[in-house]
Amino acid sequence: MNWINDFSKVINKSSELLTPLLNSHTVADLDELIQKWFDSDIKQLIYPDVEKRIRDLHEQGYEVYFVTSTIEPIAKKFQKHFGFGKVVATELVEENGYYSTKPDGIPCHGEEKSKRIAELEKKDKLNLKESYAFSDHISDLYMLKSVGFPVVVNPNPLLKRIAKKNKWEIITPKLS
Repeated sequence: MNWINDFSKVINKSSELLTPLLNSHTVADLDELIQKWFDSDIKQLIYPDVEKRIRDLHEQGYEVYFVTSTIEPIAKKFQKHFGFGKVVATELVEENGYYSTKPDGIPCHGEEKSKRIAELEKKDKLNLKESYAFSDHISDLYMLKSVGFPVVVNPNPLLKRIAKKNKWEIITPKLS
C-alpha cells in the first residue's frame, strides 16, 4: 500500500482503527485519554533539538503554527505542550458529545495543507518568504515549497535528495 500517493487509504485505515474508540468515548473522555497517551508515549518522541529551535523562533517573535494532517484533538496536545501556537489540523465532526470518524471537510494533508497555509497567509498577514516550516515527510513538499526557510527533519532518501537539490536545511536530530 502506498500511503504517500493515496491518502484516502490512510483516512480509511485511520477511521477503521479509530471507530471503536470514537464511538465509545465522549469528547471529554477522549481528550483525557489522548492527554495520557501524549504524556506517556508521544512527548518523548519530540526531538529536543527541534523543540529548542521552535521555542527559540517563538522567543524571536515568530508566530508558531502546528500544521498537521493528524486529527485536531491530538494536534492540540502539541500546542498545550509548548504553551503557545495555533493549530491547523484535520478536524472531526462532533455529534452529541462524540466525535464522528469522518473529517469535517478535507483532511489537512498535501495540497490541502498548503491551501490552509495560504489562507493563514491572508488572514493573519503572514510573510511566508520569512517563515520556517519543519517536516519529515514527502507529503509536505507543498508546504516546504511555500516558505522561505524549509527545514527537513530526518528525511527519507527521496526528501533528502529534494532538499539537497533545493538547498534546504536538513537536520538529523536524535532523541535523548
